[in-house]
Amino acid sequence: KKKTNQYPLGGPHPFYDRSEIKDLIAYLRLIVNHGDDLALTRIINTPSRRIGTKTVTLLGDIAKVQTPKTSMFNIAMQANRVINENGKPLSKTIVEHLNDFCKVINQFNLNQPGTTYAVLKMLMDQFFANYLMRVDATEQSKDSSRLANANQLLEAAKEFDATQPKSQPLGTTLANFIELATLNANPQDQETPDGKVQLMTVHSAKGLEFNTVFVIGLEDGIFPSGY
Repeated sequence: KKKTNQYPLGGPHPFYDRSEIKDLIAYLRLIVNHGDDLALTRIINTPSRRIGTKTVTLLGDIAKVQTPKTSMFNIAMQANRVINENGKPLSKTIVEHLNDFCKVINQFNLNQPGTTYAVLKMLMDQFFANYLMRVDATEQSKDSSRLANANQLLEAAKEFDATQPKSQPLGTTLANFIELATLNANPQDQETPDGKVQLMTVHSAKGLEFNTVFVIGLEDGIFPSGY
């Protein structure tokens, strides 16, 4: 039986435009594929790890001239052997920051069964939730909480994992999740045709600036929740 692609993975485009969602997807992309230099560039200093632009550029420059060509992540893995443009090794502090970043990416065994939710939850618990709380506390706009959006992605991952074989390697599960998220981030038809409505969860509609939202099926004690 063919499974339908329901929200949140089948949700509206603006959700996947949010920076915090793009960041988390980029973490998954780099975990699955160490050769994804675009993902690395996006998240290596998100949240801040005090890895400057000069260091990131240096990683890219070194990776490009390797034979055979390698990735920026592989160069970061050998940070203690990197020589800068002045012919000097990287400082001990920068090497430590790069090592810490690589440990975040390398902590998952892609060959063993695992879930997308568990990976995202670990990233959130380790550092990303605290980062988003700090961002939420300093932003002027209160229309939408970045932390709430990230937690919404976790719920999407939980629903998605239920559709995947439990014995499937984590790497395959993550790759499948990334593929669906990418497809929904770049829909062919972003506009809802005239005379049609877009069906989604209440959490999906929140903060996405729709002109009109109808909430149906309300029942006391079920929704809104009694908890």
